Amino acid sequence: MFGTKLEIHHGVTAFQSVDVTKVNCDQFVHHKISEPRLIAAWLSGYYNAKRNNRMIDLQTFEENMSKVSNYCSDEKNFKVPVMKAVEQVLGKGN
Repeated sequence: MFGTKLEIHHGVTAFQSVDVTKVNCDQFVHHKISEPRLIAAWLSGYYNAKRNNRMIDLQTFEENMSKVSNYCSDEKNFKVPVMKAVEQVLGKGN
């Protein structure tokens, strides 16, 4: 089964574990947890693994990241968990 933890390495010795299910749109788009691209890459891997897809389409990744970032940038969506935002914007299969 897939976990929902992301480990982020800052500097030489500091690690931060993040429960991705608790990351909201405000934290995602305003770099409050980490670079949005890092979280988006983790999310892409998570959803692709659920579909047993081992390929990454970089153009689709960029397009999807842009769509989710645009959704999350709307102040009314700041409290929405980013994983819910992905499902809302890209569909439940993503």
